Amino acid sequence: MIYFDNAATTYPKPSCVYDAINEGMKKYSFNAGRGSYQVAKETFKMIEATREKIANLVETNKNNVIFTSSATESLNNLIYGLGLKEGDNVFVSPFEHNAIIRTLYNCKVNIILIPFDKKTWELDCDKLNALFALNKPKAIIISHISNVTGFCLPYSKIFEFGRKFDSVNILDSAQGFGIYKVEKKYIDYVVFAGHKSLYSVFGIAGYVCLNDRNLNIVKVGGTGSDSLNLSMPTIFPSKYEAGSLNSVGIYSIFASLEFLKNANFDIIKRDIVKYFIKQI
Repeated sequence: MIYFDNAATTYPKPSCVYDAINEGMKKYSFNAGRGSYQVAKETFKMIEATREKIANLVETNKNNVIFTSSATESLNNLIYGLGLKEGDNVFVSPFEHNAIIRTLYNCKVNIILIPFDKKTWELDCDKLNALFALNKPKAIIISHISNVTGFCLPYSKIFEFGRKFDSVNILDSAQGFGIYKVEKKYIDYVVFAGHKSLYSVFGIAGYVCLNDRNLNIVKVGGTGSDSLNLSMPTIFPSKYEAGSLNSVGIYSIFASLEFLKNANFDIIKRDIVKYFIKQI
């Protein structure tokens, strides 16, 4: 097989990720935070160490890292957590994934396209500022990199304009997180997917809270602590992590981040181009 569908999921994974799945099933197949026995404690420590690695990529506190099952779940939690009302203005780019568009459509909000030149793909800053002035943005939700074209969006500039109107700024970095640096200055939340540019597996993803906008809780359930309280915890990350975490998947991210730390992407891209030319 000749595989070039890395926008859908990276393949093959680094050998350390395959090894981590095998090792994780043996060492970390336990419910972290649900027991005081040694292996449960070790699983919890591993999860916290992985949070730390992800947090370091965007220079924030590890407790701001929330794990979910997919980037789609992350975006659902964030979008529904905003408490959007019919008639609210939400800005998106013309390059968005249905995890964003369908969720917003279901909220019955005004979905407004950010203006890009159709030939050059350059951002029309003047037109965007005018749109913001006429339609105050409740939120701006855009991709870091398009999964169709590979276009890297000027998200930082867009978010900077939106900040003047106190918009909630969400970056979907499912494509790119771990490889490309996130310019976090105007971002409130950044979404990541384990199985894409983090070179990990399906079933593990999340988002990082860089500026808490007090989201509504849309997923409730067990957290392993304060179980007699019928309300969800108010502290991060438990506040948004109802249910058992995918500890094996998280360990695969721990391993893939070690790989990414030492990877030379100039060499990797060169080798992919060589492979492509050879195969065609």
